[in-house]
Amino acid sequence: MEALAKAFETHDVDRIRSLMTPDHIAINSGDDHPVPIDEQMAELSKLRYSVIEFGEPTVSMIDTATALVIVEMIIEASLDGVQQPGKLIVSQIWVNRDGEWLQRLYQETAVGD
Repeated sequence: MEALAKAFETHDVDRIRSLMTPDHIAINSGDDHPVPIDEQMAELSKLRYSVIEFGEPTVSMIDTATALVIVEMIIEASLDGVQQPGKLIVSQIWVNRDGEWLQRLYQETAVGD
């Protein structure tokens, strides 16, 4: 999770793609639709993103190759100059593909301070 967050901070497209499945979907608190990976990469240059704090993740194994991760995060972010919510509860699905854990789904919910 932290490696993927760092790749978004540094706009490292190759690293992001290496940590996500090709059919990855993100559901961000400011979006009005699920965002596929290609759209995420197209908007990456408009994103200013920094993780301030990761909470302690809760991991629930769905099966031996699929994990649900829920974590609270505090971020500083803007997309195309528009400030994004700072305190989030994030749900993620990670899948093990050939021994590597890749993020398949990212869904965030903004929560009050």
